[in-house]
Amino acid sequence: LFACPLFCLFFWSYTLQTAIDEYRRVFKGVMKMKVLYPKEVFILKYEELVLNPKKTCEEICQFLNIKFDEKMLYFYKFNKNGKALLSVTKKIHQNTLKPFDPSLIEKWKKNNIDKKFLNMIEVCTKECMDYFSYKLTIQSAFIKNLIIWLNFYFKTLTPQKL
Repeated sequence: LFACPLFCLFFWSYTLQTAIDEYRRVFKGVMKMKVLYPKEVFILKYEELVLNPKKTCEEICQFLNIKFDEKMLYFYKFNKNGKALLSVTKKIHQNTLKPFDPSLIEKWKKNNIDKKFLNMIEVCTKECMDYFSYKLTIQSAFIKNLIIWLNFYFKTLTPQKL
């Protein structure tokens, strides 16, 4: 199972560039593992789990070759007061004490993230965003098209044309 958020940036003291580099390294490693071991790597999109928990849990169980149990959808009832969490992870895993909440999917958009910061994240994680069909912001869409154009231009530009 692989989760895509840039947790390392928001919960540890990484610089933006370090967080992006780590994120890309992990994503590329997971994609490589998926190609090498397709029957042993299950990639999960957070939004699918939150929006379709039963279907997604059934798929996970099928992948793991275990029987699905409805109780899996009520995980939060079995983790009262976070007793199943390590104390160090309680802060970042508070939502495991509650049912799935679709309103959290786009909560980050309400944080007034600096547009330049968001553009850098989106451009640097474009490969992952494309894989999961995440939509870019308008500014990032412009940058994406610019990058595509520059790549095309410089790949088709031969020394004779210079």
